[in-house]
Amino acid sequence: MIALTFIREMISMKMQMRVWSLVGCLLLSQVNVSSSEETIRLTNGEWAPYFSENLEYYGVGSRIVTEAFALEGITVIYGFFPWSRGLKLAENGSWDGAVGWEINAEREQDLYASDDVWETPWVFFYMKKNTFDWKAFDDLKDVRIGATLGYMYTKEFLDAERSGKISVDRGATSDQQGFRKLMAGRFDIFPQLIDVGYYQLNASYDAQTVNLFTHHPTPFGKHKEQLLLSKKHERNIRLIKLFNKGLRQLKDSGKYDEYFNELRRDKPRH
Repeated sequence: MIALTFIREMISMKMQMRVWSLVGCLLLSQVNVSSSEETIRLTNGEWAPYFSENLEYYGVGSRIVTEAFALEGITVIYGFFPWSRGLKLAENGSWDGAVGWEINAEREQDLYASDDVWETPWVFFYMKKNTFDWKAFDDLKDVRIGATLGYMYTKEFLDAERSGKISVDRGATSDQQGFRKLMAGRFDIFPQLIDVGYYQLNASYDAQTVNLFTHHPTPFGKHKEQLLLSKKHERNIRLIKLFNKGLRQLKDSGKYDEYFNELRRDKPRH
């Protein structure tokens, strides 16, 4: 009887050991999967509503980049810096890449560029109480144009300014100051990206005041966003391809349009 009890206890112990061994293997496999997930470190900056450390998902632009990579099993880690410093950190390989930029001849020496993440138009804002219409820069000869100090806007805008075809007052040190001067009558028109302009107005004024502003439907150019990855890291050739694939999936799913529609519903245009 004692021998039978001993045998039963031994069998029970072996079964427990097998169970715990199986649990251990499962936990270990989960750790291995977690540790094998690939990450990418991207510099970011403050440019609401597209990018901001203080917005949900870090802004709609960051959300799109994050989710496009996530569809390919890659986790994004953002670091927020002044824009010029963030770009330099991507160029020298200190960080894997940067969001919020467009490739050009100078940048492509150090950076790979993704497919276009999105495009958004530059437009002229003005006060509804005033009459304003235009088709070409020649129409703006006698129009008081405000602008933010240091902004390049578009090549066409800069060319018209430098040639004297248009007269530009760059007395605004920020976009918010530019809109205040527009409302005060110091400017007739003020250039801004359409989504950024309405976001800034809604963030600064009540709905009644925002309703005093509008924009002309004719754009004077478009701003293009791309993901830029450092050429210092060989894997970034593969990551750019994976990002482009994830971005296409995000667009095909309808979520891409949904995110921009949410943005525009929250910050109405007038």
